[in-house]
Amino acid sequence: MEKKYRISAVQRSAFFLLMAIEERKGRSPVPSVKLLAAINQNSPNGFAVHPNNFNASMRTLAKRGLISVYRDRIYLAYALTDTGLATAQKLHDCQCSD
Repeated sequence: MEKKYRISAVQRSAFFLLMAIEERKGRSPVPSVKLLAAINQNSPNGFAVHPNNFNASMRTLAKRGLISVYRDRIYLAYALTDTGLATAQKLHDCQCSD
């Protein structure tokens, strides 16, 4: 049985951006700094997401097995797992049908 979790707005934005990047460039880790900048740049209400809130959201997704975390010395990067990609596609489909 699959557990259901609430997906926050930050997590939803991260899912959509990671899914879009994966569709264009294939599955490769996206640096966290670039992902946060893209989320803040595309924010519909103009409010910036604080880095601490972003990191907590990403840790939660990683704990749930929806994203993979990559470390290169001091840099952090994220990529969708297969489960995360399926979840992102479901969210995208639900949002498109509304």
